[in-house]
This record gives sequence, structure tokens and C-alpha cells, in this order.
Amino acid sequence: MYHENVLFQKEININLKKENDYNKKEWSSSLGLSKALNPLWKLMVGGAYTFQKEQGDYLFFDLLTNRIDSTNTRNYAITYKRTSGSMSLNYFASKSHFYIGVGVQNIQREHLEVFPRAYEEVEDFCFFPPNVNYSNKFSPTSNLTFKYSVTQKLPTVEETRAAI
Repeated sequence: MYHENVLFQKEININLKKENDYNKKEWSSSLGLSKALNPLWKLMVGGAYTFQKEQGDYLFFDLLTNRIDSTNTRNYAITYKRTSGSMSLNYFASKSHFYIGVGVQNIQREHLEVFPRAYEEVEDFCFFPPNVNYSNKFSPTSNLTFKYSVTQKLPTVEETRAAI
């Protein structure tokens, strides 16, 4: 980078990542059942449970003062418990398939931050995501498919840290 009347330019990296410890554990289970109502219609139900825990410990030092950089240093744990269920009605014909369904998803999020200041928050989110799918096969080489679904994304640890 060139600056007028400057012979040398030196950049100093103030923050040094000294220690980094991150751990993530997750397990899940699911179950689905279907029942044929007649040769063309099928009813499907399902459920799932997911447990996820993230823990992070990040320690930063300021090289100029040799003190802990409290802006970037953090120690946290976040636990997600997701419970979901769904029900759908399916229509199968020789060239057409139609699917309509609705689900329910409950997510409990526990956020514990130890440093730079103690912070604890428990939140519950409930969603009712719909799903619609239609496909029709016009010929062996052409078909039409329409899909509509809704998904959710919870904020990440870094996105929630801005609120602390």
C-alpha cells in the first residue's frame, strides 16, 4: 500500500489467539410410520428428537498491554433440544404424485456465557413448517415439479454474542 510522504509502513497484529478449545456433540433419533388408505392415498406420520451441545473457550491477549482482550475472549456453552413431528397425505398415480403435510418443531435453546460477563438465557421456539410437493410426468423425458417448504435457522453463537 502506498502513502504519500511515508517511507515505511508497518502493521502490527494486536490480538494473538493464545488458546482455542471448541467441542460439539450431537445425537438424534427419529421414527416414521405410514398407512395406505387405499391404492392411491397414503398417510404418513413421523417424529424426531435431536440433542446438540456446543462449548467454546477462546482466550485472546493484547500484545501491547499483555492483558486479556475481553472483546474477543469468551467462554460459552449452548445446548439445543429439538423435538419435531409431522403428518402428510400422499397421492400416488401412474404419472402424478401429490404430497401435502405440516409439521411441528419445538426447539429449546440454553445459552450460558461465562466470560466476558456472566449471561444465561433459555429460549423456546415453535414452528409449524408446511410442505407441498407436486410432480407430473408428461413423457419419459419431460416432467413438471413444484415444491414448497419452510425451514428455520436459529442464530449462531457469534450472531447472539452481539446482543450480550
